[in-house]
Amino acid sequence: MGAARTEHPLRHPDKQSQMPENLLLATYCLTCFVFCIVTHNWNSSLGKCGVIFFAASLLLPAEEDPRPTDRQETPLLPPAVAADYHDLTASCIKPEADPTPLAVSVLLNNGATPPEGNWDAWLWRAFQSRDLAKTKLLLAYGANPSQRGSRGLLLVEAAVLANNHDFVKLLLDYGSPAGNAIYLASASGNHHLVSLMLSCGVSPNITIFPSRDTALAIGIRKHHDLVAELLVRNGANPNLILPEGQSAFHLAIATGCPRTIDQLLAVGTKPNAPFTVPAAPAFLRHVRPGVMRWILRNDHNVTPLMLAADAGDIQTARRLIKAGAKTDVHTRTSHFWPINFACLRNDVPMTRLLLGQDPYHEERHLELRLSEQRVCMHDTQGTEIFTSKVSTGRQGFATPTGEFVITDKYTTWTSTLYHAQMPYFMRLNSGDFGLHQGYVPDHPASHGCIRVPATNATKLFSLVKKGDRVSILP
Repeated sequence: MGAARTEHPLRHPDKQSQMPENLLLATYCLTCFVFCIVTHNWNSSLGKCGVIFFAASLLLPAEEDPRPTDRQETPLLPPAVAADYHDLTASCIKPEADPTPLAVSVLLNNGATPPEGNWDAWLWRAFQSRDLAKTKLLLAYGANPSQRGSRGLLLVEAAVLANNHDFVKLLLDYGSPAGNAIYLASASGNHHLVSLMLSCGVSPNITIFPSRDTALAIGIRKHHDLVAELLVRNGANPNLILPEGQSAFHLAIATGCPRTIDQLLAVGTKPNAPFTVPAAPAFLRHVRPGVMRWILRNDHNVTPLMLAADAGDIQTARRLIKAGAKTDVHTRTSHFWPINFACLRNDVPMTRLLLGQDPYHEERHLELRLSEQRVCMHDTQGTEIFTSKVSTGRQGFATPTGEFVITDKYTTWTSTLYHAQMPYFMRLNSGDFGLHQGYVPDHPASHGCIRVPATNATKLFSLVKKGDRVSILP
């Protein structure tokens, strides 16, 4: 067997015929370096030739020749270096070769300039290969990060879409324009990238034209609560009208972004600020189908608390009430109060909250069985503390079953439907029926209300409070 060939560190010996040339190249580079060390003259043509050849060996793939020739096969690189033709020197070594940072450093330190007049193509190539060291080197030598790529993106925008924090930080540190980078990060919900860009001085108030969309708007719209909160905390304008035709606060109520709502209230947003009506379809898409959509299209004085009540969002309603949201306001035309939206949904916890009670902790509750024509009251331990016979709705006027809340109490009340006296009236769900003192036979006899004997009506009235739950069972 023949002796194994030794691979040269700078060349790939695929063909034996290349070995003498490779040895000659290595000898030439070594001679140049020795000359420079002895003479301390790195700027000489001989020194530059050795340096550039060394860079070429690092730049090009092993199977390619780093010494381009003319038509007569005369190498171009040595005379280019010797004559200080830096443009020709760089053109002999292309960025497509995916140069190493060391090779780029050798070229730049020896005055090489690209034929295009800038290093932009090299910079994009370095980013695409995710070579942070090479990118930093090119930026340090003046490569322009503001040139857009083939997709029309800035480098920093491309870095955001690639979720590459290191490149985003590097590019911003070297003065890259941010463009729409923070908008793109907000749209993706990446609060770490948003935080990084804000710490680098990127403005949170980027606006996209002609849609007038903002980083804050896209964050809220896509339910990226952490991102939206971060933007508000760092100066995002809460007063801009968003593409949905509403403020950031109103959109956050509709989409259910509690952290953003807290932050907006903290920076002074008014909790009772009414919605802009008629609401645009783009906004109504975030609203539960039903009465509220109709109200937002046709009524006025619709408040955030009303929308939270309609959505059944207990936490948002709590935040609003704590911040001063009013429970005693109503829409201008339909006269809907916040509690009406909760009652329409038979939302007992929300109704209790709007009446000033804990939504979930009950001190007592009433249970009425239509089959037994009897009502009883239980405390928190389930102990019966009151009971009485009752008379409910007769045939054709059946008392509805379900879960209800006592929303009003009147010592004296006259029915607006039947013009009859109803002492000790306890209205259920802000509706047209309730419990009251009245004649109680041994069978259902009312128009739907729950009659309680006079001897017990007074006591029951004194025991119950607004917000107490009433279960009406078959």
